[in-house]
This record gives sequence, structure tokens and C-alpha cells, in this order.
Amino acid sequence: MKNILLLIVITTLFTGCDFGPPATLNEDFVHYNLINKDLPFTKLIGKYKLDKDSKVRYNIPDSLDFYIELGVKNKKDTFLNANRYISPLDRSIIDERLDDIKIMYYENGKDINSLNRKLIGTGNISVYTRKQDSVLALYVYTPPTSIKKNDSIIYLNGDYLRYIKVD
Repeated sequence: MKNILLLIVITTLFTGCDFGPPATLNEDFVHYNLINKDLPFTKLIGKYKLDKDSKVRYNIPDSLDFYIELGVKNKKDTFLNANRYISPLDRSIIDERLDDIKIMYYENGKDINSLNRKLIGTGNISVYTRKQDSVLALYVYTPPTSIKKNDSIIYLNGDYLRYIKVD
């Protein structure tokens, strides 16, 4: 138990750094933690859709829809579903459903984490809100990585995928 807690604390400290380009964290959105309002998990429950800006930055065809759904089952177990996702290792599109991924929500830091690393990688999901209309958004961190393409290695900076709440 101590090892798991230590791992969570270290992961949270490491992922608290902003490695991504400033364009992804634009001024239209603000981290919910900076608002100093309570945000119970019940307000996060719903469906989130990947926005167009993220699709452009990750070279995702506009015809592909990416969704994340947050929910609760058995009145206590929080979960995440996704219809497809971006691999945090090589940024490729994985056309595989993720169902009932157990997640942990840290209400004081407004962050979501999971021991399942398929979607989140070594990072976490941060909760943001859009200033103009207070719509919630989830920022899924993708860590810096290198990929091999045409016999050369390409280094990619850390970045975020932004999912905006649609219901």
C-alpha cells in the first residue's frame, strides 16, 4: 500500500510539470484547480469528445471520433470508457475500445489517474474549464517520446489531447 501511494505521489509530482507547447494550453481554458471551487466527481460524469485543435496537432482525420466517458457503477467505483485512443508510446491511433477502466479522482487537485496505462501513459488527466461558458474539458497528457520514421528518429515534445464535455 505504501508503495502504491508513493508511486501515485511521485507520478503526480512528475506530471505536474508542463512539458507541452504553450499553444495547447491556450487562454480559453483554465485548470479547474485555479478556480478554487469544489468539483465533485458527479459533475464530471458524462461524455467528452476530442476537439479539432487536438486532431490537427496529432494528424488525426476529422472523420474519426474519439470519445471518453466517465461514470460510476455500484455507487462507488469510478470508471472510464473510450471508443479509441492515441498510444502514449508512439502517438499512433489504437482502434480498440477501453471499457470500465478503474480511475482515481483527486478532488483537491482536480486530476484523474489510473493504473491502466493504455490511454494515460505515465501522465494523468487534468480537469480544465472553458472561460466563456464553463464547459468542462479533460486534458490527457502524452509524454515526450521518439518514433522511428523512414530510417530516422523523430523526437516529439510532450503534449495534451483536449476532450470537451458534450453531455
